[in-house]
Amino acid sequence: MRVVLYGNKTRQLTYEIFEHIVDLCCQYCEEVLVYDNFYQEMVGSQKTFPHQITLVSQADLKAKKVDFLMSIGGDGTFLNAAATSQMNVPILGINMGKLGFLSNLNIDNLAEVLQDLKHENYELEDRMLLEISYPDGTTSYALNDVCIHRTYPSGMINVEVKVDGKFLNTYWSDGLIISTPTGSTAYSLSCGGPIVVPNMEAMIITPIASHALTVSPVVIQPSQLELSVNARTGKFWLSKDSDTQEMDTSITLTIKKADFSVKVVKLKGRDFFTIINEKLMWGEDKRKWL
Repeated sequence: MRVVLYGNKTRQLTYEIFEHIVDLCCQYCEEVLVYDNFYQEMVGSQKTFPHQITLVSQADLKAKKVDFLMSIGGDGTFLNAAATSQMNVPILGINMGKLGFLSNLNIDNLAEVLQDLKHENYELEDRMLLEISYPDGTTSYALNDVCIHRTYPSGMINVEVKVDGKFLNTYWSDGLIISTPTGSTAYSLSCGGPIVVPNMEAMIITPIASHALTVSPVVIQPSQLELSVNARTGKFWLSKDSDTQEMDTSITLTIKKADFSVKVVKLKGRDFFTIINEKLMWGEDKRKWL
C-alpha cells in the first residue's frame, strides 16, 4: 500500500503531529510519499527526519502509482487536495480543522484507519464535480460549489439562470451558489439550502440574501446551466471552492456536471448520516433537567 500525504502547516498541525502521522503510515504502508511543499512547511530547518519518505511534486505524482491520498487538515485542505491530485486517486481526510464534513476522520483513530485500508475494509464513493466553461474555451472544476458574488459591499447583483436553455429565474441578491451534493453542507447550507446525500447526482441553486422572499433554493438533476450576471460595477467575483477571481459581467458562464468524479474513501461506521449527526449535533438534548 502506497499513500501520499498532503496538507498545510497550521496551529493545530505541529511538527510533532506530522512526525506521528508519518510514523504510523510507515508502519502500515510499503511506501509513504509526501508533497514536497508540505514537507518543507512541516520540517523546515530540521536537519534530519527520522523516517524514510519519498518527496513528490504535483507533476511527479502523475507518474507514480499511489493507492490513497491522505489530506491532513480541514475541508479546505481536502478541496485543495482534490484539485491538485490525480482525480482517480481515492482521497481520505484526517481532520485537523473545525467542522470537517469532508475531512471527518480523527487522528486518534489513524492506526485503525490504516489497518482498514490495508485490509480493504472500506468503500469508494464517487463524488460529482462541477465543470465551469468560459467564453475563451477554458474550463475549471469544483467539488463543493461555484459562487457568484457582488464586488461592491452595498447594492445587489442580478444573475439570470437558464437550465438546458430554458429560463429559470433572475436572482436579485448578494450572489448565487451552484452546489454539488458534497457542497450542500457548506456555504449553501448556511444560506438556507437543503442537505443532500453526497453520493447523489444533483445540482443545488441557492441565492445569497435574496431580495425576493418567494425565492427558495432549487434542487435539479445534473443539467447545463447558463449564468449571465448584471452589476453596477460591471464586475463580479467568481469562487470555485477555495479559488476566487474577478470576472467581467459581459461574459456568460456555463456550468454542468463534469465527465469524471472524485473518489472518496468511506470507512465502515462513518456513513453520511453518522457524520451529520455528529457534526450538527442532531438529536442532542442540551437541556439541563432538574
